[in-house]
Amino acid sequence: MLLFAGLLVISSCEKDNEPFEYPEENITEPTTVTHMVRELTVLDNWTLDYAADGCSESFPTETFAQAEFSPSRGFISMYLVPDTNVCSAFISAETKFTAEEVPSDYWDNWRFEFTFSELQLNDTSELRMEFDWREVSFDLDIADIMRERLTKDSTVNDTDGVFVLEYQGGFTNFFLNGYNFSPDFSAESGNSFSKTANVTVPRFALTARQEGTDERTLIVFNYLRVTSYGILEQ
Repeated sequence: MLLFAGLLVISSCEKDNEPFEYPEENITEPTTVTHMVRELTVLDNWTLDYAADGCSESFPTETFAQAEFSPSRGFISMYLVPDTNVCSAFISAETKFTAEEVPSDYWDNWRFEFTFSELQLNDTSELRMEFDWREVSFDLDIADIMRERLTKDSTVNDTDGVFVLEYQGGFTNFFLNGYNFSPDFSAESGNSFSKTANVTVPRFALTARQEGTDERTLIVFNYLRVTSYGILEQ
């Protein structure tokens, strides 16, 4: 009897030491999702506009407000070349986004990126960026922060970088080449921002403008993108 009881104890101990089998579980990892991208290889997505005032009438407007589109190299260059300090000019490029490029409210975080590869600004240069996307709308002259952070030498035109707007659950952060800055959205600034906008036409536009100088303004930009990071929408 004692031997039989001992075997029962040993047998029960061996059962307890059997490996536990965990139930199979599908674990979804967060990932980066690209909602919209504009690689500048197709001009069809863009509308260009330009004008000049007070410039020499002997030359067409395109002499003072010029744009070059290079699909093979993937960029649009916009530059203003006044002939005198009374010649004022502007040029703009605009693209609109489709409904498929704008994510649903499921994504409460997203990141907008604008990259450029050349830049030349003078003291009067205005570089106005307009962005309308879901509930966010802003109109911002980014020339001020560029002059402050990138270069004060108007002869330099090889400055490159990336402008970023991050949206996280209603909170926003602006970056230029990784530097977090707070734009001036006061009434006197001419800038505006809303995160409760009723955007019916999602779009991006960049306008270069200057007056009162014979120095030129130049920007070459390459890339637009909006991404989110998280678990894919089911």
